[in-house]
Parts: sequence; structure tokens; C-alpha cells
Amino acid sequence: MTHSIERMTGLIFMIAISAMVGWSAEEQGIDKTASETQGELMSQGKPLSYWLRSIRDRDDNVELAFDAIIGLGPGAWPAVEPLTRIVAEPFTPVRIGVDRDDAIGAKLFNMQLRADAIDALTAIGKAAATSTVPVIQWALTVRFIPVNLDNLKDQELFVDLITIDVLERMRVAGAVARFGLAAAPAIAALLESSDGERRKLGVAILSENVLPIVAHLLKSGNCEDRKRGIAILADMWPVIAKNHLVELKSAVVCAAN
Repeated sequence: MTHSIERMTGLIFMIAISAMVGWSAEEQGIDKTASETQGELMSQGKPLSYWLRSIRDRDDNVELAFDAIIGLGPGAWPAVEPLTRIVAEPFTPVRIGVDRDDAIGAKLFNMQLRADAIDALTAIGKAAATSTVPVIQWALTVRFIPVNLDNLKDQELFVDLITIDVLERMRVAGAVARFGLAAAPAIAALLESSDGERRKLGVAILSENVLPIVAHLLKSGNCEDRKRGIAILADMWPVIAKNHLVELKSAVVCAAN
């Protein structure tokens, strides 16, 4: 892709993400003013620093701490670093049919810890954009490996973990969509990927706001741009009519370079 096409695509990303983010600049300004003028924010009768310490220590009150951060919203921006650290930690997949119950339980608890951290980052919003790459990496992480599915218990665990995996990807898509313009480069990298899973995650993040980007790519004079536009549109099936996709592939033909 040429530099001019990259700049134009980047502009479209900005427009799309701006339309997608639900919080207005005015709302963000109100939250910022409150945090600056009222001193340390309070939640559940405790200051923000108390809940940050709970998250860092992962003590018995960590679930309450996540709730407190979610309740405080954008004003809880100092929590971004410890929350991101939780999401970014290495994860060992559940080995279905091999891991013992205690090992599975510990890994499931770890998944829930990350889910809570991502929910808190989502509530913080734009100030949590620095967590974009680790959050996306968590979405694409291998969380389980079906080694042996010979018995009913492991088969049912396999089904449960598939649903959890889908939920975590949806959670990440919703979170990154709230991070605003600063998340654009990471989303662009997803859409530009030749890996279908990464590209589909980018589509899930942008939702209908990916359509102006697709239109721009399909109208481009660059063959690779048009191919990418068709690939992204295909990732939206079955939302796009199958016959339209077939006709589009025939109409938007790339001449040999």
C-alpha cells in the first residue's frame, strides 16, 4: 500500500472510531474536572488508592476493587497500568483431558481475573487506550487445547471453554471500541493482516464503522487495497448477501501488476 493510501485509510479509521465511541468530549471533560477538583475519588467508602492497592496485591477484596473502578469510570485512569499488567501476563492454556481439576480451576480463575480487568478498562475508556495491544493479544491468545475428549466430562468442558473463548473475544471487541482514536493503529494492523482471525477481530471492533473503510479500499486504484477490501467484506458474512459478494469479486478484478 502506498503512503498516500495509508494516510487516507488512517483518516477513515479516525472518522469511523470517532463515530463509534459513545462518550462525548463534554462528558469526558466533566469526568476530568471532577477528578481534578474533588481530590482523590471515593468508591464504596474507600479512596481510589485503596482499590488500586487491592488490585496490585490481588487480595481478598480484588473483586470489589474491580467493581469500584467500573463505578468510577474515566476518573479511575490511574488504574490503567495495574489492570493492563493483569491482562498482559503470560497464560498457560487449559489442556482438556490432561489437566487436573485444580489446575483447570486455577486457569479459569485467571481468565476471570483478566475479564474483570478488561471490563474495568472498558469503563475507564479513552484513558485506557495504552492497554490496546495487550487487550487485543489476550483476545487472540490460545486459552485451551483439546488433547483428549474421550469422556463426557471433557467433552462438556470443551463446549464450555468454546463459549468462554467467544465471550472473551466479544469482550475485547467492546473494550477496544471504547478506547477511541489512540486505538486506531492497532485496529488498522488487524484489518491489514492476512490472518483471517485477526482481521475478523478488527471487523468486530469497528462493527458497521468498518464499511467506510471497505468502500475506500474497493474504490482504490491499488490492486492490493481492493483485495483487502473484499477480504474484510467477506469477514462480515452472513451480514453481506452472498450473491453480492460473489458479484463484487467478479467486478473488482485486479489486472496483473
